[in-house]
Amino acid sequence: MGDRVTARLRAAVLVLAWTLLLGLAMRGLDRWIVGPPPAASWLVAARVQEVPRSAGLPAPAYLPERLAWPPERVLYRADGAGAWIGVAEPAGEEPVLWIGVSGGAPPEALGRLAGCLADPGRAVCPAGWRTLSRALPDGRPVFVLTSLDAREARRVLEGLSVGGH
Repeated sequence: MGDRVTARLRAAVLVLAWTLLLGLAMRGLDRWIVGPPPAASWLVAARVQEVPRSAGLPAPAYLPERLAWPPERVLYRADGAGAWIGVAEPAGEEPVLWIGVSGGAPPEALGRLAGCLADPGRAVCPAGWRTLSRALPDGRPVFVLTSLDAREARRVLEGLSVGGH
């Protein structure tokens, strides 16, 4: 009787091992075909209209004439915790103006500019960049990160509305 229990236990362990191996193989195949899952919870939209209203996409009422609209980059969180737009000059590839509403960690796309959003007193912006912010009616902060001059940056910040496209 002890041999039968041992044989059944070995068979159960073998079935469990093969099931685990098959599951890992299927996950590996899925990652190979589909690719890695998106990083963090920031999503990229091709157009402003693709961002759900719940994300709180900032919409500028004023932009300097030398900046191109629509924005070069549009990022949002699926959980509605924020959105960022990056606006470039027509001949430029990299945004010279980032406008964002965020309740958590900034998107990786901000790169070295993420340091501008650190706690007051610890924030470090790259040379030539500045950060402006104000609170929205719901208490969330809206940020303007830019290499524009201070007057233009303030004008962009003052004209922001959030939630509409």
